[in-house]
Amino acid sequence: MEKIKKPKRTQKETSVYDKVEAELLMSCLQKEETMWSVMIEIAITTGLRRGEL
Repeated sequence: MEKIKKPKRTQKETSVYDKVEAELLMSCLQKEETMWSVMIEIAITTGLRRGEL
């Protein structure tokens, strides 16, 4: 077991919205359907990922 090497984990670079981008997105959501605006607002405010919504 000592000679077995663990696989290396590569972490993908993530990009997140800054405060200005998030505010712009929130203002644009007012024109969209309620379902989409609610889902995106929840994702932005809670940090949920696409698969978690």
